[in-house]
Amino acid sequence: MSRRAPARASLVSATFVAAIAFVASALTSPPARAKASIQAITTASAGWTDNILNAPDEKTTTGPARENDFFFQLQPGAVVASGSPRFLQRLQYTFTADLFVTHTEANSYSNALEWAADVLTSSTTTLVLTMLSLQGRLSTFALNQQSSGATVAVLPANANINYFSQTATETLEWTPTTKWRFSEVGLFRAFIPIDRGLQPDVYDASAELALDRLFRIDAVGLVLRSAFVEYVPPRDPTTNVAVPDTRQDVTTLLARWRRDWTPFWSSEAALGVVVGVGASDDPTVPSQSVWEPSALAALRYTHDLGNGELRYVHDVTPNPLAGSTFSMDEVALQGGLPIVRAKMFLGATAAYQHARLLPLAQTVAPASADLVLIDFTIGWQPRPEIGLFARYSFYDQFGSPPVMDVQAPLPDLTRQTVLVGVNIVYPAVAAARVPTRRGARVDQSDQAGFPELHAPQPR
Repeated sequence: MSRRAPARASLVSATFVAAIAFVASALTSPPARAKASIQAITTASAGWTDNILNAPDEKTTTGPARENDFFFQLQPGAVVASGSPRFLQRLQYTFTADLFVTHTEANSYSNALEWAADVLTSSTTTLVLTMLSLQGRLSTFALNQQSSGATVAVLPANANINYFSQTATETLEWTPTTKWRFSEVGLFRAFIPIDRGLQPDVYDASAELALDRLFRIDAVGLVLRSAFVEYVPPRDPTTNVAVPDTRQDVTTLLARWRRDWTPFWSSEAALGVVVGVGASDDPTVPSQSVWEPSALAALRYTHDLGNGELRYVHDVTPNPLAGSTFSMDEVALQGGLPIVRAKMFLGATAAYQHARLLPLAQTVAPASADLVLIDFTIGWQPRPEIGLFARYSFYDQFGSPPVMDVQAPLPDLTRQTVLVGVNIVYPAVAAARVPTRRGARVDQSDQAGFPELHAPQPR
């Protein structure tokens, strides 16, 4: 990839424009017998946080200080959906304004454009496509997510930057017989800080192949996953000299077993190995490699109206927010469930993660951090179009203190947030609900979770 920022920006812009043109043409030419709908969505909320800029707990001379403030969040948007017997698609645009009462320097504005399509390409194959373009600010990243799907990831010292990201995924599933299932997943992701000189650009492309032998309630199979990640560091701030890029290949091979215990409960266990290889543009820098185990144990509950998952995972994964690749151990409970008779909804994430920075580049210093995340939303829906919610989020990262007035790559960082608001969706029912991934159950009966009141989605 080119190291010149203008060229990269032009490439990303061209990709973004092409994606918009493709999605627009698809929406304006719906298949025959397609049903279509347009929904207006709005969320208005007020809240308080004790760390408006995601500042580390210990301040340095040049770093930001921890500040608390009240804020307002406004999220207008629109959703276009269409559905036919073989083609479902959904396009959503959301504008988010986070406005602080006294610290206006923390105000942030983000734009999100998301498209998803589910295509029945034949009687034995299905195709799911997704695309997400997002411009925002890292300090408000977590505020714009559902409690039931909160991202569990460590944060760097520069956690108050503006960024642009582009993500595209493709999932193809083929079931030639009742005994075999083949799936293929492709992903491309670009994370580009708009505030230059603080974080590296991250480009991530990955592919996954899986083959499963199906039984009545069990499936056993193999998964091969390969990821290519390129980190493009910012130029040296004092000399303006370009720093060599770092390229990393992460390959995973797993054996997995899945079982449907009941129509609602299922489990998955996987075990394998991961190898990571890092190389630099600088020919004098030797390559680095690491071997790690890969493991997953998950218990899942899936229902038409809600879902939940308890999991343990050990894996190697790139973290665009921190601009590095990590080996991580994670235990998490995530889910969203309605209380139908009371017209209420509960969404939550409770997670612990130990993340260790992998030395896949010669300039990477050893670092690790532990984090605890608790994110809880309770909502009440008096009418199909209107929902009220209250949310509490607690993020605590146990990293390292500053050394000689310089922040550690993974600092100590704590943040609490309280939010209350109202969500309006009109009309309440969309023409189609479009999945963004294939099901995890053997019988493929699991569906997308019940929409959470804090994150407006068509119901």
